[in-house]
This record gives sequence, C-alpha cells and structure tokens, in this order.
Amino acid sequence: MLNNVVNKSFIGQGYYGTNTPSVIRRNVLENPKWYTPYTPYQGEIAQGRLESLLNFQTAITGLTAMSISNASLLDEATAAAEAVQMSYNIHNGKRGKYFVSESMFPQNIDVIKTKCHALGIELVVGKTSEFDWSKANEFSGMMVQNPDNFGNIFDHTELSKLL
Repeated sequence: MLNNVVNKSFIGQGYYGTNTPSVIRRNVLENPKWYTPYTPYQGEIAQGRLESLLNFQTAITGLTAMSISNASLLDEATAAAEAVQMSYNIHNGKRGKYFVSESMFPQNIDVIKTKCHALGIELVVGKTSEFDWSKANEFSGMMVQNPDNFGNIFDHTELSKLL
C-alpha cells in the first residue's frame, strides 16, 4: 500500500516570499497615525489607507528617481479584473470581447472570468502568438503577464506596437 499522496503544487504562481524592511513595516503598515485615537469609522480608515499609499508612492519615487509610481491595496487578481472593466468602459461597451493570455496565473484568469461574466464580456483565453489580429477591433483589450505562470519572460515590445 502506498502512503504517498500526489498534491497540486502552488509554488510560484505569484505567491513569493517577501521581506518587508522594518522601516517600511513600522512607518507605513503599523503606523498608528493612520487611525484616530478613538474607534474609527470607515471613512477615517480609508483616508488613512490613502495617506499610507501616497507616502509609499512618494518613497518609491525618491528611491528609484522615477517621476511617478503606483501602489494599490487591491490584490493582483482583483486589479487585473478592474483593468478589464476599465478597458471595456473606455470603449463604452461597444467592444464586447477581451483577450487574456493562457499563461497568466490561473487565479487571475478565474477572477477575470467572474468579472467578465458579470459584465457580459466574452472572455477569450489563448496564446498571444495565435491571436487573430484581423478581429482586433472586436476586443476592448488584451492582457499578458511577465514573467508568466511558467516563469518565462517575453519581450512584448512588438506586441505593444500592434495594439
């Protein structure tokens, strides 16, 4: 009798070990100034979170010497689904399809599927190399991921020129 159990591995797929420097952890994530000394209501908590995001973005622009930065409290999958909705809205709902690379993290594709179903968007999941560019005007957007679910890194320069 075999005692080994074959399980599905979720190593990778966007879940990576991270080390948050203590100065960031204390001054951004654990800073009591983001909340009032009394029981805060939702508006005050949201304001504190916005302020912490602004401080984080300011720190990143200072550390990297870039002119802009971005930060979000959304998880990756939710942010991807919001990006789909934003590009759909930009086209005023007139382009009812959206293309997603099949090599994206599966949890991101699942959340995008849910969002597309709710909005009535036809989601096409496939290989970017097999995308039919003659029908590109039917799509409100395309999403790829780098590195992808398999750890591959692609140069999407030519792909971005086609869009």
